[in-house]
Amino acid sequence: MVSSDKDSSSNHASRSWPAFAMGARHALWRIWPALIAMSLPLAVSFGVYAFSVDHLIKDINDESWTTLRNVAFNPDAADQFMRDVGGRIQFGIASGLMRIAAAAATALAIIVLARRIGSSAAISIAAVLVIVCTAFYFTALTLEQPHAFAGKSRVAIGYIYEAARPGGFKNIDQAIRLNILASLVGGISLLAAFAAVALRARHDDNAAADLQGRMRDLERTTIFCAAFLVLLTALNKTLVDWTQAVLDEHHQKAYAYLAGAISTYWGTFGTLVLVSALVPAFVGLRLDIDKSARAWSEDQEEANRWKKDHGLEFDMKSGIGAAIAAAAPMLTVPGIELASKLLH
Repeated sequence: MVSSDKDSSSNHASRSWPAFAMGARHALWRIWPALIAMSLPLAVSFGVYAFSVDHLIKDINDESWTTLRNVAFNPDAADQFMRDVGGRIQFGIASGLMRIAAAAATALAIIVLARRIGSSAAISIAAVLVIVCTAFYFTALTLEQPHAFAGKSRVAIGYIYEAARPGGFKNIDQAIRLNILASLVGGISLLAAFAAVALRARHDDNAAADLQGRMRDLERTTIFCAAFLVLLTALNKTLVDWTQAVLDEHHQKAYAYLAGAISTYWGTFGTLVLVSALVPAFVGLRLDIDKSARAWSEDQEEANRWKKDHGLEFDMKSGIGAAIAAAAPMLTVPGIELASKLLH
């Protein structure tokens, strides 16, 4: 009797292992585009792009940045005051718009995730995201310990303002830290939305309606992500341009080169993030559309007709729109500069 029980449990284990392995393979098959959509932007943006920039400036130690304390300031107090207040207003407007966009991005991501993985899971992911980003805000965003190019530019701005108006950078720095928190929450939320679109459909799920919904989610997320990154790029340009208010004319011209480099950095960064997230989401959706079309008919013409009848084709118009949206963050700074010249 004991031997029979052992044989029964052994047979049960031998039957359960293939089922577990098959389930693991099926889960991996579904989530690989989502994993790429989450990891590729980080690898491209930080592992390649940010590393390339940081590598060029790593020889400039932290002490070298303190030379900004000794720059010459504008002796005309009235002119400096008016340009400083104007810069604060412009930065405040850009900050407000970006924070609103971050909240809307989080809401959009929750909606997209709820459609793909369920409402409870979507809300749980959003809660974890907010907690992690908030913890980062209170632990890593200190002015005294800059670790990246963006951190050093923030320190540089702080040194300039502290030299011009001692103690006057505290509120500015708090606003910058809040903007970083908002950009983190909004940006990671949009990446989660792209990952949800990239998530492959189940083997038995060939519904055209679900694929149509994913196409709409991809379009909305792409457009919204482009708009969010344009606002983020414009925000950074507003911040670095504002700092020129406390410099004299000679140092303004020199600082303009640094300001332009920082703005271009963030514009290119935004474009790389958007493209890196868009491509795997597009590939995952396209593969599921083709799979569903083949399930409908093995004949290629019939399959193409099925895609056309259900609005599941990607035409030239949508491709051009996606390309423009992807390039929008990188074109933000030249566009602002051109508009400024035309209005003067």
